[in-house]
Amino acid sequence: CALPILQSNKVCSSYGYRKNRMHTGIDIKAQLNDSIVSCFDGVVRMAKTYSGYGNVIVIRHRNGLETVYAHLNKIIVRIDQQVKAGQLIGLAGRTGRATTEHLHFETRFLYEHFDPTLMINFDLKELHSDTLILTPEKMKVKTSSTSLTSSPTNTPSKTDFHIIKKGDTLYAISRKYGIPLKKILELNKIDENAILSIGQKIRLK
Repeated sequence: CALPILQSNKVCSSYGYRKNRMHTGIDIKAQLNDSIVSCFDGVVRMAKTYSGYGNVIVIRHRNGLETVYAHLNKIIVRIDQQVKAGQLIGLAGRTGRATTEHLHFETRFLYEHFDPTLMINFDLKELHSDTLILTPEKMKVKTSSTSLTSSPTNTPSKTDFHIIKKGDTLYAISRKYGIPLKKILELNKIDENAILSIGQKIRLK
């Protein structure tokens, strides 16, 4: 693992609800044009300006893990580019909905966000363990293997979710099914500016 900022990894805003809004990642203090590197080997899935995220990069890693790097001043990589852990991918900034220079950093597993500090110790600049087990109720660290896995959960029926297609938005999904946007956000633990991916499942019940 290579942490996303080379010079500093001070967390200035944690994961979780801020007032009535879900903060789906953590904010890491940065100076303008600090070097941002990929945490792991992977392939760039998104590299563009996206709503409140500003200039954002999404990198897909092995076993369904993705990392998100937002508010960048400059994007250096391109979509479908293969990157290595520690490789420079962009420069820190304050694009999008940001009041100061910082990196908004997210970790996602099968499109579901989780607290990056469960996986990475930002003080020691290292992984907590080589394996992270994800459960619906909570997440815990295990030390016996090297794969990122998810414990089995009950699979919802097809009527319980919407599969994202090209052009879909959360507002359009809300109107289509007659479900309040607030309820969709709560069910999926996302905010209205969440990055949607084709094939992603959005819970409706």
